[in-house]
Amino acid sequence: MTTLSFREKIKGVGGDASYEAKARVLREQLEAKIPASLRLPLTIIEDPPLDVTRIPETCGLLVPEELAITELDATAVCQKIAAGELTAVEAVTAFGKRAAIAHQLTACLVDFFLDEGIKQAQQLDEYFRKEGKVIGPLHGLPISVKSQFPIKGAIGCGGFLVKMETSTEDCDIVSILRSLGAVFYVKTDQPQSLMHLESQSVYGRVLNPHNTNLTPGGSSGGESA
Repeated sequence: MTTLSFREKIKGVGGDASYEAKARVLREQLEAKIPASLRLPLTIIEDPPLDVTRIPETCGLLVPEELAITELDATAVCQKIAAGELTAVEAVTAFGKRAAIAHQLTACLVDFFLDEGIKQAQQLDEYFRKEGKVIGPLHGLPISVKSQFPIKGAIGCGGFLVKMETSTEDCDIVSILRSLGAVFYVKTDQPQSLMHLESQSVYGRVLNPHNTNLTPGGSSGGESA
């Protein structure tokens, strides 16, 4: 059995040269969106353990409060925000930082727009401060969506290079979730045409964080990782 390097696992192997050149541009554009302050040390990137699930708590990029937030489930996040114990900005910032870490280890994202998520969260926090109530049951909840679902200003497709585009408006499900208070900050990877049991696309191969020799499945592999 051939042993692949960590970078080769994520990139995938083979393919047309012109296709790979275009795909590389997209991957580089995504990598450029992750700020330097959220970059993992090269020692981790170049030689990570097979199980990378402990890295978020050991890499030093998340403070204890942020780790605690990202360990909450959706119900608890919404309850704490509604009770004034947590702000929408704190929630999306914590989950955004953890998503950036996860992507560097598993290639789970296709777009990263935490700044836009923070702006939306600030508006929600201002509403809560003035009105003393939430705008809906998902007020301040950070939500990621698969690549196929259009979010205004974000890149998306069905895993096909030819279909890659920046969406001009939200799709219906995103609009509905946003009206209920959800905050969007990343989009996740999926396989070409969606109908596959692992997630490999123009962005590369998504890895299983519990064992990066394995797949996290599909078509929602990016969401799973």
